[in-house]
Amino acid sequence: MTLAQQRPPHAPPHTLVVGGTGMLRDLCLALAMRGQVVSVIAQDAARLDALRVEAERHGKVIHPLPVDYGHAVQLSNRIRSAQALHGPITLAVCWVHGDSPQALPTIAEELKRAASGIGHRASEETSERGEEEGVGAHTHPDPEGAAQTTKKKRGEVDGRPRLFHLIGSMSTRPEARAAIEKYAASVPEVAWRRVLLGFKFMKAAGVEHGGTGGGSASPLGKA
Repeated sequence: MTLAQQRPPHAPPHTLVVGGTGMLRDLCLALAMRGQVVSVIAQDAARLDALRVEAERHGKVIHPLPVDYGHAVQLSNRIRSAQALHGPITLAVCWVHGDSPQALPTIAEELKRAASGIGHRASEETSERGEEEGVGAHTHPDPEGAAQTTKKKRGEVDGRPRLFHLIGSMSTRPEARAAIEKYAASVPEVAWRRVLLGFKFMKAAGVEHGGTGGGSASPLGKA
């Protein structure tokens, strides 16, 4: 049984926040207040539990996932279990440090795995309808029809889950940005965006200068 089959048809969107007990704590609470299913990954179990309790004070639920995202296998297992319980993740917001280079590819791979389950279910539904309407057993489902049968969920881009990677000033270096873009190219099934924190990029005489200011989001490779 795929994740799409397990998910109730009108279930709220499932959002994953990685590193959600620090700077992203308020984001976790805001998403829960909007009625989303929120799974939060962090290493500190006590801070995760405090976040869960805070959500409960407002009548909301946050699902804590205590794990060190530097351990790829444990991270993968946690995300996979969360999606089995709460449905495919349609939005991931990740504050991941550069000393864990496998964390983002692991997260993206699990989002890709769940998204492919949704696409497979859409093809099955199209095929079943065709058989009911007398279409021959060897007729292939219409790809456009399959796309129309799966209603796009909030948080998805053209049916793809979104991954927002929050990065600080150190990750604006050319070599670090090249590594991030390499990650994104390996999983086109995920709509990957980077959010540059604390910097504005201004091009003057062909040189980029960092300055104070809010973060900005852009598709990878199109900063």
